[in-house]
Amino acid sequence: MSSAPRLCGRVIRAIDRSRVLSRALSSCYSDAVHRRLHESASGGGGMRKSPILLPAVLGFLVWTISPSGAQPFQTSTASLTNAFNPSGFGLTLTTVPAGKVLVIEFLSAACSPTGAGGVVPNPLRVTTQVDHSIALTPGSTAGQAVATHLTRIYADPGSKVNLTLFPTTSSATVSCNVAISGTLMPAK
Repeated sequence: MSSAPRLCGRVIRAIDRSRVLSRALSSCYSDAVHRRLHESASGGGGMRKSPILLPAVLGFLVWTISPSGAQPFQTSTASLTNAFNPSGFGLTLTTVPAGKVLVIEFLSAACSPTGAGGVVPNPLRVTTQVDHSIALTPGSTAGQAVATHLTRIYADPGSKVNLTLFPTTSSATVSCNVAISGTLMPAK
């Protein structure tokens, strides 16, 4: 029997006590996850076979070994419409604080028609330093659409996260609730 699992356990406990993260922690967790997945695949007593389990484990590992100073972040708006705005975008959802980098990891949107005639909205544009087009899935009524997307969009310190709903019209025909969540991390 290898002493690697005991060594990894000691390293993890020592690092947890001192709150210092290192490559050793990442390597130990990675080895343990791969070992458990291999045991499961070979019929051993490892992790249960589940399409949800692996992303959950990986998400936990990312959270566990994230850099110190990382903070959860979420914000939303209920006032995004497709009305034309001379600024070139619909609205500013948030501005990234100085000294921080925002990593948008999840985005959701729910759109509904305003008034009698809604248009089918598509796409939703998220702008940080570049434009990102998010596909909306149309609903059963014109103007209805939804989106739920895992993503990885980066926004530098001081940059704005802008939202635009297309197609734009002279007055609003569609209104959306949009939410983002992710992590604020210290800028390097």
